[in-house]
Amino acid sequence: MTSTVECGICHYDDTIKDARQWCTNCEEGLCEDCEKVHRSTKNTRTHKIISIDDYREIKDVLVSHVCEQHGKSYDLYCPTHDNTICIVCIDQHKSCSQVIPLTEAVVNIKESTALSDLENKINGALHNSKKNIIDIKSSAEAFDKQEENIKKCIKEVREELNKHLDEMEQKLTEDFATKYEYCNTAYANTIKQLISSDDKLANLKNETESIKRFASDEQIFLGTRAIGKVVEKEITSIKTIYNAVQSYEINFELDANISSFLDNVSHLGSILVKEENVNLQFKEQKLNQAQMQVSLPLVNVVHELQLKHMFKLEKASLKMVVTGCIMLANGDMLIADHWNRNIVLISNESDKPAKYINISDFPYDITMIDHNLIVITHGTSSNTLDVLNL
Repeated sequence: MTSTVECGICHYDDTIKDARQWCTNCEEGLCEDCEKVHRSTKNTRTHKIISIDDYREIKDVLVSHVCEQHGKSYDLYCPTHDNTICIVCIDQHKSCSQVIPLTEAVVNIKESTALSDLENKINGALHNSKKNIIDIKSSAEAFDKQEENIKKCIKEVREELNKHLDEMEQKLTEDFATKYEYCNTAYANTIKQLISSDDKLANLKNETESIKRFASDEQIFLGTRAIGKVVEKEITSIKTIYNAVQSYEINFELDANISSFLDNVSHLGSILVKEENVNLQFKEQKLNQAQMQVSLPLVNVVHELQLKHMFKLEKASLKMVVTGCIMLANGDMLIADHWNRNIVLISNESDKPAKYINISDFPYDITMIDHNLIVITHGTSSNTLDVLNL
């Protein structure tokens, strides 16, 4: 809901009325009746009055017309300090070369270069900002892509490690199975041989007992010697088996490299963040200089031009092509002679001859950077500039 604006004059009289207009000079609202009085009163008839809707558009950017230090209206302007001042402030500017009425300083202000330069500065800042925002967003998108690539890389490394570990596990398991089977078979064969020998000795024992019980003395004599030879042979075989018996112990020994890996490798890799200053460009106009140019009182428009001085240039060759000129602060003039690669210095003193300054390339135009620093552009594809220090 839009808030209402009260009439300032009526409010002063303890009456509440909605304002329909706004005086930018008095900085207060005006009802219909007060507006009529405001427009007809001599002291206020020249004030700028706008609608309340227009006031709402600019209320947050309105500049105060009252001096904060003295509470007086700004009536004067000091070009030296580029400050608006009130009548009391003038004591602080006695040494300034010129203090002019504010009404003179604001003549044609809407058409001034200060306002257009301010607009250009804002537009330039917005252009720079939008371009740099696009660049930063592009960098952010590239950064997101880097995140995806790094996550993918980490996953691939883990999968490679898993695959390699699975292969090593399979090889180790197969080796274990082969060696376990060998040892287990050796134990089984030894046991089988010993059981076989034990069975033979048991049979020989039974045969000996049977002979002892049922055979004659002669049979016992002969049988004892025959069975004894078999027993000796079997005992020799058992001893051979005993001497060949192997005891097996199977263990697992971790590879030294794996042990070192587990002890020393605590992470798959490192995440490195590289920070660089991208040096975003921001081309800024020299607003203060433009402001000072329009802050001075504007002269009346000249409707008729008059020739004040004429001079003749001596050609440095058969031909001379003038592409630019500039007036220096001391009244001297610089002229760009494109054909002969010269800058001609014309003195404001008529008795002094022109001075021809040769430069590196064909001059195109001249501009003044400082009171004694001149920059010359070239009319070719060259990207260089000439700088003269006068």
